[in-house]
Amino acid sequence: MPVSIGAATPQSAYLGQGTVLLAQSQGQFKDIIRTISREPYVKSLVHLTWQQNMQSRRLAKPVRIFGGKDFSKTFDYYGLSVNKPADNSMSMPMGDYSALGGFYEAPTVKPVWELDGSINIYLNHYLYIENNLALRKPTQKMIESTPASFNEYAALEIEGKKQLAPFLQSIPLIQNRRVRSGELHYFDHPQLGIVMQIRKMDQPTSVKPIDLTGYTPQSQPIPYSS
Repeated sequence: MPVSIGAATPQSAYLGQGTVLLAQSQGQFKDIIRTISREPYVKSLVHLTWQQNMQSRRLAKPVRIFGGKDFSKTFDYYGLSVNKPADNSMSMPMGDYSALGGFYEAPTVKPVWELDGSINIYLNHYLYIENNLALRKPTQKMIESTPASFNEYAALEIEGKKQLAPFLQSIPLIQNRRVRSGELHYFDHPQLGIVMQIRKMDQPTSVKPIDLTGYTPQSQPIPYSS
């Protein structure tokens, strides 16, 4: 995925509209990105600007954030190698997958992004930013394997063997912080950092117009009976 994500042209919010991805020209982090790019051991994964209305935590809808490398050709959603031996079935490693938010419910969905999760911004007397992200990094791990003939009746008789195998580690970043609009906020983590700013916007006053370009009555099918 490219680092900078944005709409092709500048966007505006309208009444009743949900979250709107803005163009790169509408962002205000150019100086910060330039500074970060000079750091020798820092790699940018994603930069984007969006527009949304403020809701209570109960009504707010988290924005899914993903980017970086797609690991789906080498690892599945749970971090296991897709090139595992055909005569063994790897069991899913035990661990806390809450860092993947609601997305761990669908392990067959591809791609498997290097950064994946959600950011929820809501209003509860004050503004809050709730991060629920996971950074994936290739590593190796002792994985328990069982013979292909394994069944539940033999569970007490067969002891699974462990072997060192490639594994895609999921490193969680789960933080909830009260913030003020206009301030620059940095969410620190040993492996991942987030720079965020919430800016006030003009309240939308109009409904998004319907684009009828290319529509003609003749293009519709003519009803008939037989």
